[in-house]
Amino acid sequence: MKKQKVKSKKTNYKKTAGITLIALVVTIIVLLILAGISIQMLSGNNGIINRAISAKTQTDDATELEKIQLEVLGSFDTNGDITIANIRRNMQNLGGTVSGGGFPCTVELNGNKYTVDKNGKVELYKPVTNPYKDKQWEKAWVCNNGVWEDTPIEYGNPAEGEVVAKLYKTGNLITPDSEFEKQLLGEDKSYTEGNEYHLVFEGQGKMGSLIDENTGAFKAWQLSSSYGKLVAAETRYYDLINQGVESAEAETQFYEDKNQIQLTDEECITSYITGVTVCDGINEIGNFAFGNYRNLINSKLPNSVTSIGEFAFLSCSSLKEIEIPNSVTIIRDYTFEACGSLEEITIPNSVTLIGNNAFAGCVSLTNMTIPNSVTAIGGQAFASCTSLTSVIIPNSVTRIGGGTFGRCTSLRSVTIPDGVSQIDNGAFRDCTSLTDIIIPNSVTKIGNDAFLNVPHITYNGTATGAKWGAKAMN
Repeated sequence: MKKQKVKSKKTNYKKTAGITLIALVVTIIVLLILAGISIQMLSGNNGIINRAISAKTQTDDATELEKIQLEVLGSFDTNGDITIANIRRNMQNLGGTVSGGGFPCTVELNGNKYTVDKNGKVELYKPVTNPYKDKQWEKAWVCNNGVWEDTPIEYGNPAEGEVVAKLYKTGNLITPDSEFEKQLLGEDKSYTEGNEYHLVFEGQGKMGSLIDENTGAFKAWQLSSSYGKLVAAETRYYDLINQGVESAEAETQFYEDKNQIQLTDEECITSYITGVTVCDGINEIGNFAFGNYRNLINSKLPNSVTSIGEFAFLSCSSLKEIEIPNSVTIIRDYTFEACGSLEEITIPNSVTLIGNNAFAGCVSLTNMTIPNSVTAIGGQAFASCTSLTSVIIPNSVTRIGGGTFGRCTSLRSVTIPDGVSQIDNGAFRDCTSLTDIIIPNSVTKIGNDAFLNVPHITYNGTATGAKWGAKAMN
């Protein structure tokens, strides 16, 4: 009985305490009103009560961030390095999760997201959103099930799909460089002054390919490019030939189509696009998405992206820098080939494969650090990077592909780790500034001309038979 009476008293106390607290709050509100504080000032969007709630939320968020920071500080190893594995293990203490294979990684706790950089700094996650969301778009294209519709949607009509690409005017006027088009279409062709554009992608899932893998025809906004229009003219020519039209007549039609290509911001939209934003939620960038965007200066990609398609940034000759999200695991073939203004790029340690020609012809790239996560480097991956001066190949790589660093004429320093067992044909061909390169004894196979015109190599291993091409060796 005593236990029951005690329990009853506790229950009554809780009820009384609740009633007392409500009465206290009501009393305070009444006193504030009597003091001249209006209900609007108390409860409005910027009222005292809402500001107090906001302050409480910010305090809770700050406390959560501090807890995460403590766990991250405990993730440094004895060498002073921080690892994703350690962060992931320590975050389990708070019930949080970690995504991303490299830095900055993303930590999620209680529905909130935070980023952790390579130095262990924790910040509230800032999602990539549409910078023009309050402005009117000009045209839009929609993608469903990984397939883009070719016909653009004009503003005022609904643009609905799994992924939607929206074209915005920036308010500036530009005159794109015409050198490429003069070579492609004729010396009499030049761009006119027109509107500068920014292309924004919103939605969830996969951004489909912008090129038909069977026919080679372009899709969606890539149809509104000088190259896309030329390909369309060529496609029409071959269609006419296949229909039995005389070659002379088909050729006449081709030149008519070619001459009708107008280098304006309405006809050749892609040449007037200087910025691209891919918003959070999109996980795959399609093949040739931004290929030949020769005036593209900046591109923002979110951590939701795990795959960047082949040729995605091919010949983006004005692009100086780009941050590859730490969620990306493969840099595919030709992804950044011929990005002639690209001066630096950080490959996150989530990447395991660098594809063929991935950075070939990036003539402004000066140095490259390949992370330990990379296990394979494709053929000609860095070929003709003529400003590249130094490369460190990680221990995780076992094979250097054919022509990987061929014609890197400024390359002076290369570190090849003991884990490499094979160097393929022409891997360092015409690297004429390599005064000496040390090949570890772990290498047992060296391809033809792997070191053609390299001044000197040092190697004491067992590989034999091939004409390696080095000018001197010991």
